[in-house]
Amino acid sequence: MNEIYSSYRLKVARAKQLIDELQEAVSTFFAGKPFSVYIEDDAGTGLRLWKVKVREEIPVMWSAVVGDVVHNLRSALDLLAVQIVRHCEPTRKKFAEVQFPIASDENWFEKGLERRMGRISPDAKKVIREMKPYKGGNSRFYELSEINNIDKHRAVILVGGAQSSFGMAWELFDVYENREIGTGIVKSISTVPRPPKVFHIDSELSQRKFPIVDGSILLSNPYRSVVDDLHEFRFDVAFGADQIFDGEFLIPTLRELCSFVETIIEEAEVKILFSVL
Repeated sequence: MNEIYSSYRLKVARAKQLIDELQEAVSTFFAGKPFSVYIEDDAGTGLRLWKVKVREEIPVMWSAVVGDVVHNLRSALDLLAVQIVRHCEPTRKKFAEVQFPIASDENWFEKGLERRMGRISPDAKKVIREMKPYKGGNSRFYELSEINNIDKHRAVILVGGAQSSFGMAWELFDVYENREIGTGIVKSISTVPRPPKVFHIDSELSQRKFPIVDGSILLSNPYRSVVDDLHEFRFDVAFGADQIFDGEFLIPTLRELCSFVETIIEEAEVKILFSVL
């Protein structure tokens, strides 16, 4: 691939590499069981409380890695914009003002499209408009831009997060029929219980708990509930409050952003860069 074309893909590749490294670090961190769950019974309220014991905090250095990831992804879009401008204006020499236009609303997007990408072809503008890179359009653009700005001005805050799941136990039995020899008439039926099958269902995103601090209450149920032993908790690294992705788990969110940027790149290549305008 041409070096110019490959520049924005290299940014995405570097972002993926950083995410893989971060995933390994996160896995190692949680293998050491930094969070554990204990139960307290509150006699006053009659509630059983599931609480967290925090033995180790989320490493602050991971915030810098997240910043590198989102910066690479935002830069990939800017480099894509440069290539679109270069494609539409082959004689142009300066690209310092070129930027992929992402805005807080459609009106600001239209202004930014003219200011940031200049005299690109009507067809190229149509393709970019159809992407709707503004809040209220395709929100992923705006989310990426905002988390990148947060990292530049006040750093991304990462916290511990937890998602609970509750179990449903199905009682299973083996059924045996006692038939009369010769006639085959069923004389009796017996059942033999088998170990119950438990299915766990994750709570909704809105029910995730974050930030996790020592003593955080993950769940409360009436004391001696029949489902006490069926609860499970998954701990992970999450975005803190006021971080655009409030409470969302870190690694899946970063991977989704990578896939999103790759999709935009592929669309721009097919419809603009590798087509005859």
